[in-house]
Amino acid sequence: MYRARMILCLGIILGFSLLAGVDAQVDYAVLKQTAPVERVQENLGYLAGLGSRVAGYPGAKDAALFIKEEFLEIGLSQVTTQEYDVSIPIDNKDGTLEIVGSGEKMPLYGIWPNLVKTSTLPEEGLRGRVIDVGKGEFEEMEGMDIEGSIALMDFNSSDHWLRCAYLGVAAILFVEPDSTVYLEAEKKFLTMPLDLPRFWLSKKDGEALRRAVAAGGVEIQLDYRMDWQRQSAWNILGTIPGYDPLLKKDVIVLEAYYDAMSVVPALAPGAEQAAGITALLELARYFRRHPPARTVVLLATSAHHLGLRGVDDFIQRYLRKEDPFIDRMVIRRAVEVALAEGMIEKSGVNYQIGRQEFQGKEALIRAIVDEDSLLVKEVLEAVVDEDLVASVPGGLQLGDETFSSEQEMLEEVSDDEDLRLELFRTWVGPKVDSLDVKLFISLDLSTQTDELGVWNSNTSFYYKRYFAPFGKNFMRYATQISRELGYDRRDVLVNGISPEGGMSWETFVPGEISVDSELVLATGTPALAFVTVNDARFLVDTPLDRAENVNYDNLAKQIRVLAGMFHMAFADPELFPDFKMRLKDEVKSLRGRTMVFPRRSIVPDLPRTGAVAVVRNGKNKSYKGVRGEYYEVVDETGSFYINRVRVGSLAIEGYYMDPLTGKIIYAPDRGVQGDESYPMKISMDWVDKTWMVILFPCISYNFYDIVDPRYLTKLANVNVFDEGNSSPVEYGYTIGMGPSAQNEPAGVLFASENMNIKMGFGANILGYRYLLLNSTSYTDKAKAEGEGFTIKPETSFVRTSYQAAWDMWSLDEARIRELKSFAIENHRMNKLHERAKVALDSAAVALEGKHWGDFVRYTRAAIGLESRAYPDVRSTQNDVVQGIIFFMALVIPCAYFTERLIITAATIRNQILGFAGVFMVIWTILWLVHPAFQLSNPFVILLAFIILSLAILVMSIISGRFNEQMRKLRTEVAVIHDTDVSRSSASLAAFQLGISNMKRRKTRTVLTFATLLLLTFTVLSFTSIQTSLHFNQIERDNEGLYQGLLIRSKAWNPQEESVLEYARSNFSEMAVVAPRSWYKNDSKAHIKMKYGDHSHNALGVLGLTPEEKDVTGLDRALVAGRWFAPGDEKVCILPNDMLGEEREKLNIDLAEIGQVHIRVFGERFRVIGIIDSKRMKELKDLDDEVMTPADFAVTGGQAVQEMAEEEEREKQGLEESKVVIKPFVHLEPANILIIPYQTLRNIGSGNPLQSVAVRFNEGVNVRQQIRDFLSRLAVTLFAGIQEEGDDYIRVSIFSSMGMTSFSGMANLFIPILIASLIVLNTMMGSVYERFREIGVYSSVGLAPGHIAWLFIAESCVYAVLGVVAGYLVGQIIAKVLIELNLLTGFTLNYSSLSAVTSSMLVMAVVMLSSIYPARKASQMAVPDVTRRWRLPDPEGDEWNFEFPFTVSGHDVLGLCVFLIGYFDSYSEESIGTFYTDGAKLGGIDTDNGQGYTIDMNIWLAPFDLGVSQHVTLRAIPESEHNIYAVALQIQRLSGEDASWRRVNQRFMNVIRKQFLIWRTVDSEAKESYRGQGREIIEGTRSEITA
Repeated sequence: MYRARMILCLGIILGFSLLAGVDAQVDYAVLKQTAPVERVQENLGYLAGLGSRVAGYPGAKDAALFIKEEFLEIGLSQVTTQEYDVSIPIDNKDGTLEIVGSGEKMPLYGIWPNLVKTSTLPEEGLRGRVIDVGKGEFEEMEGMDIEGSIALMDFNSSDHWLRCAYLGVAAILFVEPDSTVYLEAEKKFLTMPLDLPRFWLSKKDGEALRRAVAAGGVEIQLDYRMDWQRQSAWNILGTIPGYDPLLKKDVIVLEAYYDAMSVVPALAPGAEQAAGITALLELARYFRRHPPARTVVLLATSAHHLGLRGVDDFIQRYLRKEDPFIDRMVIRRAVEVALAEGMIEKSGVNYQIGRQEFQGKEALIRAIVDEDSLLVKEVLEAVVDEDLVASVPGGLQLGDETFSSEQEMLEEVSDDEDLRLELFRTWVGPKVDSLDVKLFISLDLSTQTDELGVWNSNTSFYYKRYFAPFGKNFMRYATQISRELGYDRRDVLVNGISPEGGMSWETFVPGEISVDSELVLATGTPALAFVTVNDARFLVDTPLDRAENVNYDNLAKQIRVLAGMFHMAFADPELFPDFKMRLKDEVKSLRGRTMVFPRRSIVPDLPRTGAVAVVRNGKNKSYKGVRGEYYEVVDETGSFYINRVRVGSLAIEGYYMDPLTGKIIYAPDRGVQGDESYPMKISMDWVDKTWMVILFPCISYNFYDIVDPRYLTKLANVNVFDEGNSSPVEYGYTIGMGPSAQNEPAGVLFASENMNIKMGFGANILGYRYLLLNSTSYTDKAKAEGEGFTIKPETSFVRTSYQAAWDMWSLDEARIRELKSFAIENHRMNKLHERAKVALDSAAVALEGKHWGDFVRYTRAAIGLESRAYPDVRSTQNDVVQGIIFFMALVIPCAYFTERLIITAATIRNQILGFAGVFMVIWTILWLVHPAFQLSNPFVILLAFIILSLAILVMSIISGRFNEQMRKLRTEVAVIHDTDVSRSSASLAAFQLGISNMKRRKTRTVLTFATLLLLTFTVLSFTSIQTSLHFNQIERDNEGLYQGLLIRSKAWNPQEESVLEYARSNFSEMAVVAPRSWYKNDSKAHIKMKYGDHSHNALGVLGLTPEEKDVTGLDRALVAGRWFAPGDEKVCILPNDMLGEEREKLNIDLAEIGQVHIRVFGERFRVIGIIDSKRMKELKDLDDEVMTPADFAVTGGQAVQEMAEEEEREKQGLEESKVVIKPFVHLEPANILIIPYQTLRNIGSGNPLQSVAVRFNEGVNVRQQIRDFLSRLAVTLFAGIQEEGDDYIRVSIFSSMGMTSFSGMANLFIPILIASLIVLNTMMGSVYERFREIGVYSSVGLAPGHIAWLFIAESCVYAVLGVVAGYLVGQIIAKVLIELNLLTGFTLNYSSLSAVTSSMLVMAVVMLSSIYPARKASQMAVPDVTRRWRLPDPEGDEWNFEFPFTVSGHDVLGLCVFLIGYFDSYSEESIGTFYTDGAKLGGIDTDNGQGYTIDMNIWLAPFDLGVSQHVTLRAIPESEHNIYAVALQIQRLSGEDASWRRVNQRFMNVIRKQFLIWRTVDSEAKESYRGQGREIIEGTRSEITA
């Protein structure tokens, strides 16, 4: 027994030792013969020759059959085809182009839909005249009749087809180019359903049509149809069992997609996209002949390019790890078995169980999950017949349940979801194998390089710890293979999981790609991707991705490397990390519905069948052909299902196209019943979300050129109004969504037929930039506000910005004329408005003459100027209205004071009537004379003030009642009384006394009032607010290379395409415009360049144009070769530092420049020039920075982020623009590759525009051009200007801003001084005249401050009455002068800022002039000549003094009790000014009779000082008149002497206040206190009550 165990252990050890040396098992001789180029070429060529392999097209079905046959021929086991359905736009009939007259026909192919809008034409087709617009430059369209024509256009024309759409073409015909790139393809479709048919013509047909157009006018007939359909797609699986008894349980999936994608779906050869499936077939052959240690499942998926739909189906069948998806995996397997056994009938993508019909397999699965069906009965019968249910005593057992009969089991299973799942699980268990996948590997290969990268898409550091060992292991395998096969190790595999040397995965892959392993990893299954690196994959997603462009040698090498690495990996026992990590299943599911509101219903319960649902997830519209949005054709219930949601929020949209015309006739409703009730943007807050989107019947309209003319960014906000300027009940729009939409300055409006619609386009809180109103007159304000565009088929929004410019100008013109009728003007507004009219007139002339370049330039100038004038017009109007609001607020106290001065009603009722009468008189006068009431509804203003007055009254009543009740409660509970005279009542009393004094001295009052009236009138007449457009210029120290300007972001943020568009349209005739681009990478790029056996990494790529040499003279730094020329594409310029014989440099001889090629981005670039990097570094741009890409890592990520956020807030209007430019560190020119600008823009994910340089021609007024440009923009520019007499170019930072200045103050000094002296003299006279009155006030207890307030209140009355009267007189005189036409040449200012400031100035003068007299009055108050009672100095620790109050003998005992109650209320809490340990009342005998004492210990705040004292208060009778004097004796117990003295001042003020409060206590309460005092003295009471 012992010996047998030893043998077993030795066997196990030997087995592991053999596995540890797995590389020895690879037969490298066989590996070298793997993937012969001939077979690789044959297989890939066959797939590329099947026609379109877009999922749902016949070529994809043929490819699936081919792969299945190959799997069977190779000998894979368990070869399975798994069917699912996809939603795809399908060419439904052969499109044709027929030349009218000749009858010649050409095949026509549709471009990928704009979102869901296909290029389907009506049944009668489209007939029109053809124009050849070349690349879509405005110069090429000069003189052409564009509107309604069909444009023939180069495919390689960027997004210039939108220019043609803007000008009104009916359709676009793109001509096949010799070569193209996928980014050109991406620009031919949009993220919004823009209705413009776009087609592809072969090169042969396109050139023939071009020749016909050149020979004379050509009319053509187009017929085409493309419909969204549900089509079948298939995944094919085959298995190679592992040979190792321990490792074969580990299932590894090797996956590649076999479908293709093209911007022309019917022409999708997808040769490069077939590289992965070709490799998978070769790997299947290899592992069939050389079985792996672990079990390998080879998976060929379709619909990869439809948002990873193919691998999604595999995931839902096998890889889900969370409920409810685990249960659905059982149902999916049950459905497959039921289909195989005929329980479910299938026709295309439609399924039927009995009479139940389902469109799409997912709908079938959900129905089986959610409800009982006939399938349950059939499955139950099958389970019983096949003896899969255990027979137990008493019946049948299913799971843990026992049933007496089959019928009972059927009834229970039908009602219980868990039992149904158990039934299906029991049934499918023996029939369908489940996969316990240990690792999923996807292949995403291309052929223009032979280098591979291993990658894992997760960026979590926690997950990286798990996947990092995979990268190290595969690098180890690759090193061994490269050594054995003679490959350069650096060219075999890169570690994208843990890149070295500061690199990132983006370093190796130009542009973003989407691989299937991303989705698998999101479900919690370990997943890796092997990707061809350093290949930009230029031809993917284009019809030119053909087999003749494939590099088969590169692909064969990659296959051999993969075969060798996988052979080692699958046998390596240490392939997987030795620690376990539970990856989370984070994929969510969405069930959506497209619904409409039936007529006369309040519930959207009618499904819009046949609609196409779009789920937007915030991604780009395409990733090298993989579409970012999800599309689904809804079923008969309006439902659709998305099971692969990986983001936290989505936007759901739905559209229904008319089957006859192809036009959208149902769209998402953004109205109150739509988006406002059922938001299109939703949060995925549940793993299995259900939602609906509301559609409404509509007509769609395109609109274009929605660029913010101030910041040159796409306008982000759209508002739709009806003719009443309110939101329609039903309406919709879209301007696209996601990153791709930023460079799509267009949108689509959806509105109900026969409605009148207006639109406003804005930029966040900055207000409207565009208005589409359909203004019909600028002389009538109502017509200028627009009638709206009637929604009918012939309505059009072509030339949107031109229409918007006219509508805004007409509206502003009507408003300006109205303002001028009141002599109100705004200088800046008028100047901008006049310049806009000049530009509009020029645009109209250009439109008439078909000078399209001039038309666009003048239109953009007009909309830029008018959009800047529009806020000024609005603000001027609002300013006038706001000014009257301020004075209406003053009318309320004015009416009260006037009633008190003139009417002086005795009863409250008459006082209210008098107040209302005065108010209405003033309001009526203002209504008649003030323009604000013509600019707005006067009754609205009146109603607003009535509501405001009532609200204030109600609040004051409630507040007063509340305070009264609180005082009563405090008196009852805490025995504390407070003054009955609040601040408000004291102020009111002061005003009443002041008014009564003014009435007694009528002459003085009238004269003072007249003085203030004249002062107010003078101030209002001679002050004004002036507005102007100020150009801010900050000179810099550096000298400029050229006279011109540099447009760039302060934070070097990417610029939108509109920046270059505007620069070219404005300056192309007078300057050279040179855009620049950088390779998009936040870190150093590390772009690999190869020349023979030598390679070098560039840290950045700079894209420049041929015009750069005319702007900066950068060609002067060349040491060999030439600069770029027009038409150059695959060429480059290298810095001299990259040349050398070292292996790390490119071994290029200068003599070979112009002939040698380097390989970069998977393409061959011809080296046409060598540049001196040191000289290039010296040539700095106007911003004093090198032209190379910024090094954001060195500049500082946080600083860059803050600058970017600040710039974004400026654009949104959240903060003022700041002319602060922080310098950036740039990459060294020695590490930069320079290629043509347009070439770089077409690499990766579309490298952005970074800056635009403009160099003006000789004789151009540079400063004037810059100011004209900035007058309509709110951007910061670097400007180089050579001043007269200078021999160098000065550089400045230019910006523009609206300035507001306050003028006329200097002329008012003397009038203000005179008025202030008059008021001062009046108030001083009043003080001395009222000396005796002041004494009376003081004797009754008024504090000095209260006496001062009497005179302040009187001056307030003067100020309010004088200001209101002066304003009224000014408005009346102005009205008379306007009516008599006597104001010619003069401008009146009703600005709120001016009027308010002027009025506040007058009131301030009056108040300040009253301060000194008020102070003198307060100093006359008794009992002391000082305003504050001063305590005598203490003697040591004892303080003895008499309190400055006397009390009658009748009240003295009550007062003592009242004070004891007050002190006792502070005996429990250490809050307030002090707290006590309780006060005690005592009596003393004196020579003059009975006296009283109050004894207590007191602690004074702040309590941390530790000040305590013993206080004795004595009430001692005087010798006469029964008067008692009050004396205090204070003995310090603790605390510092200085602190004791300081805090006692506050304590004395508290006691003094209580003496004053005693005087306000009513007689009944005083009698109660006296009674309690007698009882306390007698010993019959111990507590005090209120």
